[in-house]
Amino acid sequence: MSQRARTETDPDHECMKFMATGYKTTFEKFENVTNNIAANFLASGLSPGDRIGIWSPNHLEWMETQFAAAKAGLILVNVNPSYTAKELQYVLKKCGIKAIVTDTKHGYQDYEGILKKCLAENLDHPLEQVIWRADNSVTLDGSVRELHFDKFRAEPDTNYQAMVEDIIAKANTDDPVNIQFTSGTTGNPKGALLSHHGILNNALQITSDERFRLGKDDNILVNVPLYHCFGCVAGSLAMITRGAKMVFPAPSFNPEKALDAVRNENTNIWYGTPTMYVDMLAHPSRANQTFDKPNYGLMAGAMCPEQLLLDLKKELNCEVFVAYGTTENSPVTTLSTQSDSLNQKTTTVGAVMPHTECKIIDTASGGIVERGETGEVCIRGTCVFLGYWDEPEKTAEVVDDNNWYHTGDLGIMRSDGYIQIVGRSKDMIIRGGENIYPAEIEATLVKHPKIVDAHVIGVESKRLGEEVAAYIRLEEGSGLSEEDIREYCRESLAYYKIPKFIKFVDSYPLTVTGKIQKFQLRSQSKDDFELDI
Repeated sequence: MSQRARTETDPDHECMKFMATGYKTTFEKFENVTNNIAANFLASGLSPGDRIGIWSPNHLEWMETQFAAAKAGLILVNVNPSYTAKELQYVLKKCGIKAIVTDTKHGYQDYEGILKKCLAENLDHPLEQVIWRADNSVTLDGSVRELHFDKFRAEPDTNYQAMVEDIIAKANTDDPVNIQFTSGTTGNPKGALLSHHGILNNALQITSDERFRLGKDDNILVNVPLYHCFGCVAGSLAMITRGAKMVFPAPSFNPEKALDAVRNENTNIWYGTPTMYVDMLAHPSRANQTFDKPNYGLMAGAMCPEQLLLDLKKELNCEVFVAYGTTENSPVTTLSTQSDSLNQKTTTVGAVMPHTECKIIDTASGGIVERGETGEVCIRGTCVFLGYWDEPEKTAEVVDDNNWYHTGDLGIMRSDGYIQIVGRSKDMIIRGGENIYPAEIEATLVKHPKIVDAHVIGVESKRLGEEVAAYIRLEEGSGLSEEDIREYCRESLAYYKIPKFIKFVDSYPLTVTGKIQKFQLRSQSKDDFELDI
């Protein structure tokens, strides 16, 4: 169901609430304001096919930008709110972003200062407009127009209203609508280009009656960030397709605010990564709260321990369904169903979604392995992305001639068709739902003039799933400390990529051909660091 169709069906139904501000709205009001914003995007000089960035935590303007951009034929680029100037600069240039909707400040993140630094260091940037979601206190370098988001909510010129209607009428289901960045194995992230068809069908399939059932009487607890596929597909699109209400406890995850939303907003559908559920379980305010009514959770973003699912059911009366997928697959490819057994729900990531194919292959031969054997998980179907933005060679590395997407994850297909994810053929680290590739951190570290070599691994963490650990070889007599390393990383890397654990070494475990044996580093990490396990 489209936004317009949902509005016609349930115009007065409350569709979202932001607890930080108390703001709430209905489907009809949301439809009307996003129509205005779409027309005013065009009036500001943007054209169908242009890229517009959104760089902010979970605010009303995020939701409005997502829907208005689609109506105006723009491609929305989701920018991680934790990005540094260097990371932002890369994304702006890579996608040719012409306008960006951004916050001013949130927590420790100074968006104004970062953007000012980014523009000052990059005179050939494509950016033409900065659209502030709140009053800004600084003036940028003058090379961009600075606008306030409120301007775009005003009644637009009728000519631009007509343009929006024409764009909507001519839209193709396979048109690109969204770019989401995934960490890059070569040091730079890649922009996964997603289509209307891919993300809308994924939202429908996730919330079908057979799987994660959603309806107009449900209130979704949105703990996950909207810049992730989880938030802006299973969240905002599911709101439209199923008529459920989205409740945002805070701009970024806060376990106390999340529990407040459960108590005061009757949120019976919970979205979160394993770490978020762990933090809700552990928060002291839970002791004063009862959970008489059944709750249902959708969990994705990292490997989920079986015990966590059991604890959530026992302590919070929350039955959690585990989803598996990748950004490149819009994102979910396997998910539990309502009728699954306890074993299926707690030891697997469910069965493959409708209109989706899954095979497990031998990475050496490419042949399909027997059920019960380990191999690489490959996916084919409407969910598969259109490719990496402006990187056809990278796309060809993961999508073969028969349109199978090779995930790089190792899995087993059981005799009942359910999938178990047992590891990753790539070295990706998943820290609290954030995908991190060691190569990106290693590339940053070795640029330091006093660092000879560096190798990064993921180590176990009870709370976050994994933490980042770095084994570093220094120049003799360098005098660098662990804190010196972290301070250096803060200039180029988002906070979650900065190594928590650092060990200075003189050598590494090697194969006979001279390759680093990272599995040996992971094995010895329990002795090298005081891990939270």
